[in-house]
Amino acid sequence: MYDSHGTISANKKFAVMTVLSTLNIAIIAVILFWSFSSYRSQYDYYKDQIVPRQKFISAIKTAFMIDGLLFHFYNYIFTGDTKHVDEFHKKQEFVFETIREYKQLANISFEEDRALNVIYFYAGVYAQNLGLIIRFRTEADIISINEIRKYLYFNQEDTVNAFNFIESNFTLMERETGTEMDDTLVFFMMMLILALAILLSSLVLLNFFFFVKPLNSAFVELKQRDDELSTDLRLAKKVQLSILSKDTAGSGLCRFYTKYLPLAYIGGDYYDILEYKPGRFRVFLADASGHGVQAALITLLIKGEYDKLKSWIDFPSDIIRTLNDEFVNNQSLPSFFTCVIFDIDIRSQEIVYCSAGHPDQYLLTRNTIVPLKSTSRPIGIAPNTEYPSETIPFSHFDRLILLTDGIFEEFNRQQEIWEETRTKEIVLKNYAKPVEKIIDALMEEVDSFLAGAPRKDDITLIGIAFNKPPVPKKAVSRKKSGLSAN
Repeated sequence: MYDSHGTISANKKFAVMTVLSTLNIAIIAVILFWSFSSYRSQYDYYKDQIVPRQKFISAIKTAFMIDGLLFHFYNYIFTGDTKHVDEFHKKQEFVFETIREYKQLANISFEEDRALNVIYFYAGVYAQNLGLIIRFRTEADIISINEIRKYLYFNQEDTVNAFNFIESNFTLMERETGTEMDDTLVFFMMMLILALAILLSSLVLLNFFFFVKPLNSAFVELKQRDDELSTDLRLAKKVQLSILSKDTAGSGLCRFYTKYLPLAYIGGDYYDILEYKPGRFRVFLADASGHGVQAALITLLIKGEYDKLKSWIDFPSDIIRTLNDEFVNNQSLPSFFTCVIFDIDIRSQEIVYCSAGHPDQYLLTRNTIVPLKSTSRPIGIAPNTEYPSETIPFSHFDRLILLTDGIFEEFNRQQEIWEETRTKEIVLKNYAKPVEKIIDALMEEVDSFLAGAPRKDDITLIGIAFNKPPVPKKAVSRKKSGLSAN
């Protein structure tokens, strides 16, 4: 058992290591089994209670409001078309059936049941009123507006409150279930890490020399991991580039030119170019705090939130205000960033923009360079921040230069900083050139300034040239025939 020096032999060490390893594996197996059982139970609850509720609530709201029984109720009143009566009854029966299925779920609270009964009751009230109006239409040729008003206008607050309650109750149940599932996963991970730590400690204390590898093997492994990381980063770069808008001719109304230069493989700048209506373009440019992987992940969050808003909110200020509320109130998004949104209407020759802490952008008119300054603080700093917008007229063949602040934060080998005034001077120097040439000239000057020194930040530049919209063919033919365009 002992060697000549009185120490424990290798066989004894191996036996002790085996016992400890088996014990730790048993502990890990118990933790895995318990965690899986607990998580499975919570998942089953989510599948059986939360998911059906979401389906029922959505179905009831759709059948009750959007193209539902209310739609057909009022359409029959104002048009007298009997097809709306048939559709009303179909929607009403669907609402009744869905509520009955909803109430079959387990764990229906008294308040939830009462809210469903209120919705059920008011669906019946609408049916009763519809029947009375049908009878009036049958018995009388003309129905006075006062008679109709009695059945159109009644207190609907209870119905609204009922819908609000079941939606808020669903949200609360979903949040609580999600929190419980997250807590289970966190506990599982903590216990698993603890068990693994004990296992690792025992192995290191008893047999650390068994795990010491030759230096060459460690180097080879490190090199392999570095290659894998480089491969992953190259793939991440392709993914990030794929989410950025490509240069577009803008249906002939605009010409866009972009230059995206991340500090490493991936960066913290993001932009999006969208023609959200014919002749109307929305350009979004954001700069997340930090660099590298962290900043790139934040840009994915920014893209995810912006994509939800960009096509249905009309005003840039409302989009930025909503983004700020989301990033301030959602603790899972602990970051801040600057951004700017430009809405460009080629036909009315107006730019509406809103800037959240972003540096000056430049509008190049026929006579001068107009700096477009920030209108408020960055996103994610403080709640309830106001983000006013500005409206700027432009002429056809004017140009717009958009950029992030990375270009202002570059230092050469003499530790001289590239100042914002230098950017404006270079733009002015190349004023008469197309936007592509202006941006290329700007980056050539930056590279010359750095003289081989590494860049300190991501750089993104977007050039926009405004073209004159074509004259409609009908207007041209009328002019040639001598007819008025009106």
